[in-house]
Amino acid sequence: MLRDRRSGRCTEPGSLGAGSARRVSVGSQERAGPLVVGRSTHLRPIARGSNTMSAATRPQVSVVLPVYNAVDSLGRAVDSVLEQTVGDLELIVVDDGSTDGTPSLVADAYGREPRVRMVRLPRNRGPAHARNVALAAASGTWIGLVDADDAWRRDRLARLLAHAEGADAVFDNLLERDPVTGEVAGPLFPSLPSGPLTIEGLLAPTAPGSRYNYGYLKPLVRREFLRARTIAYDESLRTSEDLLLYLVLLLEGAVTRMVDEALYVYTVPVSRTGSPSAASNTVPRDDEVRAALADVSARYSDRIGGAAVHALSQRIAFLERIRPVSEFDHARRRREYRRATALFVAHAAVRREVVLRLRSRLSRRSRRS
Repeated sequence: MLRDRRSGRCTEPGSLGAGSARRVSVGSQERAGPLVVGRSTHLRPIARGSNTMSAATRPQVSVVLPVYNAVDSLGRAVDSVLEQTVGDLELIVVDDGSTDGTPSLVADAYGREPRVRMVRLPRNRGPAHARNVALAAASGTWIGLVDADDAWRRDRLARLLAHAEGADAVFDNLLERDPVTGEVAGPLFPSLPSGPLTIEGLLAPTAPGSRYNYGYLKPLVRREFLRARTIAYDESLRTSEDLLLYLVLLLEGAVTRMVDEALYVYTVPVSRTGSPSAASNTVPRDDEVRAALADVSARYSDRIGGAAVHALSQRIAFLERIRPVSEFDHARRRREYRRATALFVAHAAVRREVVLRLRSRLSRRSRRS
């Protein structure tokens, strides 16, 4: 249930109407500009170059929120940002061609909230493109990231900004949220490194056999660092685009800081919980990620030391090894049980992953009991 910020009344969401990094041309197909909600009761075009405001009027943080068909979860994500103890922010919601009433939800519940803008894209292009659109419209000193099914703890911005002096990117830990029960556990990682994030640390699994790495984190990033180096999300990717962006940040010399507190609430995907989700039809994308990693490795070959080269090659090899796991997940989510069974029987990697997930689920249950 959402509270309308204009009238104070509550509404049910369903009752509303309708890595390689490179500089990108954003929104070139929308001749009149994408549509934006906020500061008025009507949709209005967001002008090109709208981030060229004076330093005195710029918010401290621009929060980027890509969304596609997330009418049931978006309100929680938006409210968690607007209820931060640091209020000097703007929230840029980029609707990536939703068909489930998401744009109406934003217009009805947040249309008069001056910190919220919504950019509507005419068709689905993926989260990397949506984030790049938001980056182009952002005006804050810092860029914050949140996904439509996730949330922030109320003091997250305050805690991260307290550690931001002299840094280009500030990372924190994650809490795990079950998408069905809503129960929160964690942290996702036992601890974060005390020193700066390294390429080797970014790419390596955080535990033997784990598919998790620090690419799952959602840091604050200094906008000027991105702008000066024309860093953007790789739009060829529909998954792991965060990992590739962070890799390029490190290769470009970003000063990083790790805050060992779990302040971001991450909704665990369907493949980790066995529960249905909106992502059920996501196709395996490991080949695309491998190609993007190889491209970054080639373009930055003069900056990558021996340990980083080894970490990149290990990550690429890891993605090759888990290809059957991705195919197994895809088959199971689509209820192609015969194919899923064949993959389970044929590949030790699939059987090992199933065992790891069962252990993880049992561990979460024991922590709750």
